[in-house]
Amino acid sequence: MLVNKPLFFTSLAAQTLHWAVLSWPVSASVLGLTPLHPWEWLLCVAVGSTVLIIVEAEKAVRRWSHRTDFQHDRWPIARRFC
Repeated sequence: MLVNKPLFFTSLAAQTLHWAVLSWPVSASVLGLTPLHPWEWLLCVAVGSTVLIIVEAEKAVRRWSHRTDFQHDRWPIARRFC
């Protein structure tokens, strides 16, 4: 998680700024923001996490396909003599 510290702290600062703008009534009214209901938060999390799920699934498939390729090529010399 802390491998890329500048990215981590920049993301943390951006999240803090978003929270501050949403929480401060003056800025929320200027921007016309309204609170979300719990089901709207759930919808936001579900839609936002689709990219993460797709990327992680792709990584798993790539790892699985490379693993099976490695297992088939594990004894390439033995195949020549069989």
